[in-house]
Amino acid sequence: VFTFGTFNRMDKLGAPTYDLWAAILTAVPTARLLIKTPEMDRPERKAPFIEALVSRGIAPGRLECRGKTVHFDHLAHYRDVDLALDPTPHGGGVTALEALWMGVPVLTKTGTWIPGRLATSFLMALGLARDFAADTDQGVVELAVKWAAQPQALAALRQGLRQRLQASPLADVAGYTRDVERCYRAMWRAW
Repeated sequence: VFTFGTFNRMDKLGAPTYDLWAAILTAVPTARLLIKTPEMDRPERKAPFIEALVSRGIAPGRLECRGKTVHFDHLAHYRDVDLALDPTPHGGGVTALEALWMGVPVLTKTGTWIPGRLATSFLMALGLARDFAADTDQGVVELAVKWAAQPQALAALRQGLRQRLQASPLADVAGYTRDVERCYRAMWRAW
């Protein structure tokens, strides 16, 4: 079964995210959604999440909720995810990078402010924005349908995703440091 997943904090999830994820699950009726976040250990947080998607037509049996684990084990849960879903309008930062590090591409709606554009910027650095980022809900749904129908192509991409990230500007700590230092010097001179 094709599994979409999200490991983002619940405070990033709201009506825009639930609407988009319900549209994805409706368009890929055999898929399921795995959410893993510490809040799933709290019934008062878990129940509204499930209700938000059930009220949008998603059967509860298509939703799997997992709670808190130690970080090493947390990352290991990505083995059960085919494609990560980024919340909207406030997307993931560290969560998106962790998914990519674990070999799971992130499907995102490119937002209009910095917290909604992080995953897109990461995907751009990896040369994957065209395949996993869209400006509209419909565009995101179309990408979800495309990848759910091509599990072999997705699996092949996933095999080299960590190496791709390591070779990208995202992992160039020395280059980033030089650029930041250059900017600080320029700001100091301008001041």
